[in-house]
Amino acid sequence: MTAIVKTFERPRCLARLLRSIARRYPGLTVLVADDSRAPYAERVAARYPALRTRVFIMPFDSGVSAGRNLLLREVATPYFVHCDDDFVFDRRTDLDAAVHLLEAHDLDILGGLCYDVAPVGLPALAADLLRLRLYRLRQRWTMQGVPRRFMGNFRDRDDGTTAIEPVALTPPVTRCELVQNFFIARTRAVRERVGGWDERIKIGGDHEDFFHRASRAGLRIGHTEPFGVVHYPERPSRYARFRARASWMRPSRFGRWRGAADAPAPGADPAGPRGGDDA
Repeated sequence: MTAIVKTFERPRCLARLLRSIARRYPGLTVLVADDSRAPYAERVAARYPALRTRVFIMPFDSGVSAGRNLLLREVATPYFVHCDDDFVFDRRTDLDAAVHLLEAHDLDILGGLCYDVAPVGLPALAADLLRLRLYRLRQRWTMQGVPRRFMGNFRDRDDGTTAIEPVALTPPVTRCELVQNFFIARTRAVRERVGGWDERIKIGGDHEDFFHRASRAGLRIGHTEPFGVVHYPERPSRYARFRARASWMRPSRFGRWRGAADAPAPGADPAGPRGGDDA
């Protein structure tokens, strides 16, 4: 298993992710692509010698798709786990159990839940205190997060746009065409049959486009839970300025949507933030 991580302008997020991986999976191979203006990944990775980390410095603002494709080409294991840089591994990130399920159900990609923690930073913390958002304060303190399920099937419309339709949960594995940005996958299937990510999409819609093409290429995709990862976002000003482009850079076929595919799991607080921030 190899972890691939694309990072951009969020050194604290990357450090938090690598620290969590080192605690749970020392010795894991981690590939990191960094296209920040002042790259930091090598410095951060050096703090966690328990991991076998390789860092790839890219031209500034190469984009998430180009970064992920570079990493995909370098994977030398049968499986990889895809991570955004603002994820954190915990006891629910059981990679061994996930691989067992993927093999038992003859899947190519298996996604899980994102356990969303309220955004990090002094402004967000102050706003939560003023509004007495106790559930958000509790999320930060316990790192449990709000479980958010993100899955569905694609429906291609006659007008050239694509809709996301809900899929009923059927444990232990729900077959579908779209899952979270946290997933494990068969390297060869993604590399040879999907071709990775579309590098014309720098940010915004890369997630939907990847799974749309994967499903149309015949990859078998599923969702399982409670397998998942903590989503602990930070939006420093430099990162936020570039992340804001996602709304107008996303392919028009996917439009702006937030539907049943992006919903809190039963019992979760619906006010929790959406998971799967691109980095």
